[in-house]
Amino acid sequence: MNIPLVLGIGLSAQTVSGCDIGGFCAAWQGQIVDSEMLARWTIMGAFLPWFRHHYDNYYKPCQEPYRYEEPVPTICRKYIELRYKLIQYIYDAMYENTQTGKPICRPLFMDEFKPGEFYNDARADDPHGRGYNGYTANRLDDQFLLGKDMMVAPIINPGQTSRAVYLPAGGQWYRFTDDKYPLEDPVNGGVEFDFYAPWDDPVRDDCAIYIREGAIIPKREVEQYIGELYRHGKVNPITFSIYPGRDSSYKLYLDDDGVSNKAETAGEYRLTEISHQGIAGGQRIRIKRLHDKFKPRETYHYLGMPGTICPTSVKAAGKTLPKKTGNTDEEAAKALVDSTDTPGSFYYNNSLNTTYIKIFDTMNDITEDVVF
Repeated sequence: MNIPLVLGIGLSAQTVSGCDIGGFCAAWQGQIVDSEMLARWTIMGAFLPWFRHHYDNYYKPCQEPYRYEEPVPTICRKYIELRYKLIQYIYDAMYENTQTGKPICRPLFMDEFKPGEFYNDARADDPHGRGYNGYTANRLDDQFLLGKDMMVAPIINPGQTSRAVYLPAGGQWYRFTDDKYPLEDPVNGGVEFDFYAPWDDPVRDDCAIYIREGAIIPKREVEQYIGELYRHGKVNPITFSIYPGRDSSYKLYLDDDGVSNKAETAGEYRLTEISHQGIAGGQRIRIKRLHDKFKPRETYHYLGMPGTICPTSVKAAGKTLPKKTGNTDEEAAKALVDSTDTPGSFYYNNSLNTTYIKIFDTMNDITEDVVF
């Protein structure tokens, strides 16, 4: 019930909603949610706007994930931490809601096609021309979009180890890897396929997550609570993962400490547009501040380009960036982190087939050209 309820409430302008993970109403019966259900519910809930474990402990002996035997704690930790990595993406969806009314979690028919593209794109990806009258009609209440570009299809029925997944027509989709392994070949939208996702294997994907082609997804390093790294005198720079595919743009919203209301009352926030477009032999990325009355703690950010070969040239603000190397990918990554070259530098991760670029946040409008 959670998915259709959250989607319906979101379309009715109550965008921040969710559920008590593990259930609350059966407390008087002394019931404990079994391991499979708690893990599946946590996996799904981690992608909803409102997310919490909550129950009446007067009648239930336990419901916290760490009170269960393995692999429940490991699997729940995996998806809770993934939510914290994606917290900026979720926050940006909240900001978009204040500007457009679009909910944070959206049914598959939202953000699908540009005006006039529906039927042409549906027929191109689905020769039967079914579009939303076929496969998707069966998928409107058991999978959803988080923001515009992330599709989440959890398993919601007991005992299942696989499920049918539909990817909206009109483009291609990439399986989300969380930078743990190289990007796989894209999957065409407009078709339905089977996705194997057992609940009790922490090594495998326990949920189908796909990213729209051309998407820009911001991620931060995992924290055990918001602001943990700041509290320990560290920063948590954003990495913008720019997926292969069609040109696109993304709006990043940053404001104060998450407590004050100065963003609303004094306009103390920063709104940045990140965009990319194909150029001869490569990609052009532009980062432009649209509203600039807040200075983040981080003095730099990263650009990640999965599914690429090693660039022959990377330029930022017209200047050629140096390439950082090492005997291993880890050594090259550390060299990039430690680099103070301005406006930036880059390295190529051979095991992930990903280009990483470090850009210092010194210009309100900067363009990077990456040639492969």
